[in-house]
Amino acid sequence: MRHKITLPQLKKYDITQKVIEALADAESRTILFSIIHRGKTASNLSESLKIPLSSVYKKISDLEHLTLIKVEKTILSEKGRRFKVYRSRINKAEISITTYKALTNLESLSLVEIERFKITDIGKKIKLYRSRIKKASISISEGKSEVTLYPNN
Repeated sequence: MRHKITLPQLKKYDITQKVIEALADAESRTILFSIIHRGKTASNLSESLKIPLSSVYKKISDLEHLTLIKVEKTILSEKGRRFKVYRSRINKAEISITTYKALTNLESLSLVEIERFKITDIGKKIKLYRSRIKKASISISEGKSEVTLYPNN
């Protein structure tokens, strides 16, 4: 018997999807692009960006897991505590999306529309979608982002 992979299982291992989601997240993107030229500790990031420290640690963990940031060095405070200084591994990101597989929540973003419904042999109603976009291009550089959507005529 062949096991069919579900969308949540696919998302769990789809690194491209995870990078896109990280770059789409405003806080992650702000953190990432604020440490391009100079590394900062989590507490420095929290103070300067006005993001709760717990959120900064979560975002840093995600960004580090995706290898978008690195630990530049570890510093020792006067009290003997160790602090990691994080630095971005990238200074610009460009994403070109030509298939629907890389996007999440397409219907809620109005990027697809229901073309029609299909009734299966067992009576289950299935939505058949049509993409409203042919291609999407996303450019992110030093905190500025630009999204261009090309309509599917």
